[in-house]
Amino acid sequence: MLVVAGIVLSSLYRAAVERAFDRRLNVYLRTLVADVATPDESGERFRSRWASRCFSCLCRAGTGR
Repeated sequence: MLVVAGIVLSSLYRAAVERAFDRRLNVYLRTLVADVATPDESGERFRSRWASRCFSCLCRAGTGR
């Protein structure tokens, strides 16, 4: 009986975690699409919000700037 209860609770928890993860990914996807789709005056907003300083330095180093 205890094993069956453990399996049921485990499967319920797994389903809840998967739903929460899917919702979080959906929010990130919508935010990213909205940021890319909206025009920006300076063009630097996307880089500063989504990339870390280290990644920005690597990008600049690769372009020869």
